[in-house]
Amino acid sequence: MIDDADRAAILKLEADWLTALTQGRAQDIRALLADDCVIFPPAEPAAKGADAALAGQAAPGEVLNVRISDVEIEGGPAHAWKTARFAMRTQMPDGREASVSGRHLWVLAKTGAGWRIAAMSWRLDHR
Repeated sequence: MIDDADRAAILKLEADWLTALTQGRAQDIRALLADDCVIFPPAEPAAKGADAALAGQAAPGEVLNVRISDVEIEGGPAHAWKTARFAMRTQMPDGREASVSGRHLWVLAKTGAGWRIAAMSWRLDHR
């Protein structure tokens, strides 16, 4: 079972991710990924490696805000998983605003540098 300190560290990683995402700081997001991170986008092939994972989950425009809810964190001392609902609003390159929502899954690994995202996937809500 995951302890309170690890749960708090994972929630801080999530907060750091959201800050970096809304401020357009891709390198700060990259630092939160394990080097061998794998991303499983919906209806796309898996991408392996942190740089590929970073490119594969990039929003198509500027991220204006992200709301996270229904967070669940489980796991143990070396590995954990986090699921949550998300709602994201972006400004597209043509100036339009777009919104998407869904649920994501992060698989996390505890490293010497702390918790890092080892794998991620998500599904979008259908409108």
